Parts: sequence; structure tokens; C-alpha cells
Amino acid sequence: MATPTAPPTRAHVQLDTGVRRDVNKLSLLFTGVGAIIGSGWLFGALYASQIAGPAAILSWIIGAIMIMIIGLVYAELAVMFPVVGGIIRFPHYSFGSFASFSSG
Repeated sequence: MATPTAPPTRAHVQLDTGVRRDVNKLSLLFTGVGAIIGSGWLFGALYASQIAGPAAILSWIIGAIMIMIIGLVYAELAVMFPVVGGIIRFPHYSFGSFASFSSG
């Protein structure tokens, strides 16, 4: 027969230091504002095609290549430094607080 064990004490409980999983009014506000601004970039394709015509496709292809390169760099940094909020912390690590504040 197994011997009963005592419940874990505070010393044995590992504190969760990960991402907070709560939703408040401020986070809902920022989610709504981000959704509004996020859908506005679609007008960029309309305005670019009105100004540049078919050459706008070339600029979107160049932009896609540049974004893929940036994505690969962030993927490599995420493997090297597995921290929460890497997109803000990486500029902070390399350039300081002002750069991470500006990119945020």
C-alpha cells in the first residue's frame, strides 16, 4: 500500500511567470483599434494601383520579399532568445529602450 504524501507547500509550487491570460477594458480597446487600423492597409493596394498602375504589383512583390527576410531574422532570433514579447525585446537588447518603445 502506498503511503500518502503531504500536499505541496508554497516552496514546492512553481510560480507561473509566463504570459498573463486575462482580458480587461484596455486590452479590448486596443484590440478594437488594431482591427480598425489593420483593415485600413487594404486601401494601400487601391491607392498604389491608381497612382502607379500595373507597376504597383512589382512594389508589392519587392515588399513581400523584404517582409520575408525580416520574418526569417525574427525566427532566428526567437530560437536564439526564447522570451515572451520578442518583437519588442529584440530591439531593446540591441539598441536600448528608445528603439523598443519606438517599434512598439
